[in-house]
Amino acid sequence: MRFIVDKLNASGVAAKAVEVVDNNSIEREIVAFRPTHVIVEALWVVPEKFDLLKRLYPRLQWIVRLHSQLPFLASEGIAMQWIAGYLERDIEVMCNARTAMADLRQVATDYGRPEVLVSYGPNYYPPHPIVERPKPPVRRGEIHIGCFGALRPLKNHLTQAIAAITFANQTGRRLYFHVNAGRSEGGDPVWRNLRALFDGSAGPPGAKHVLVAEPLRPWDAFRAYLRSSIDLSMQVSLSETFNIVAADSVAAGVPTVVSPEIGWLGPYAQAQATNMRGIVAVLAAAFPAQPSRLARQFADLATWSQSAERVWVQRFG
Repeated sequence: MRFIVDKLNASGVAAKAVEVVDNNSIEREIVAFRPTHVIVEALWVVPEKFDLLKRLYPRLQWIVRLHSQLPFLASEGIAMQWIAGYLERDIEVMCNARTAMADLRQVATDYGRPEVLVSYGPNYYPPHPIVERPKPPVRRGEIHIGCFGALRPLKNHLTQAIAAITFANQTGRRLYFHVNAGRSEGGDPVWRNLRALFDGSAGPPGAKHVLVAEPLRPWDAFRAYLRSSIDLSMQVSLSETFNIVAADSVAAGVPTVVSPEIGWLGPYAQAQATNMRGIVAVLAAAFPAQPSRLARQFADLATWSQSAERVWVQRFG
């Protein structure tokens, strides 16, 4: 949301992002900023809270913005109950993917609510490549592949790890597979399976492939780390809307492989999430990095960002 707020302000639309501790802190921020619209990011405000907020601020337009497709929402036990509660109260539900918007517009219709209550608000990413330092050369006999983000089952880490090991073996390299182990979010079984996989994997003669547990880094530090340390980035997920890690990788000049769920990157960068050998083939096409491919990736990201900017400025400008 920070990127969207920055772009709206740069376009002449006064906007502010604030972090509050709970439902009861919303009113203080409204009094301080006096907005016309309030966008609540993600499912954390109980629907009943809006009964009070709408009485206190009847002229405000309230929006709850979602960041997930239905497969991930299915793991949120309160998702459909709360979404129904928002729609019943004429609270706009904004989706950051058009497919999710279409799905929830059908839900709104089934609930007897107007489908216009479900809208589209895409992620925006500042289209600026990282060029502060040259990308270091690939290390001899090694390949460092990043598969970052929370260890959620729908992120598909295990299939990607097997594909990465297969690709490393085909190229005679020792694999270092980097993940964010500090963000399990229901992914403890994923972490255990990854550890077991690498414990039993055989790399080049005299070496084993390595599972690397990385800490979470601030955004600027993470992008710099991608550029300095990662040869390939994988985000071949089973369910996505935008995926900021893929965008960070593209901006950092790292060849990036995704699933069709991340549609802003073209088919040349996509592999089916359940086709391990298909993933290996796309990894082979992406590595080593080719300037033309990196430029194509960045052009795809810039095109997405321009489209997202138009959506937000047209809505609120």
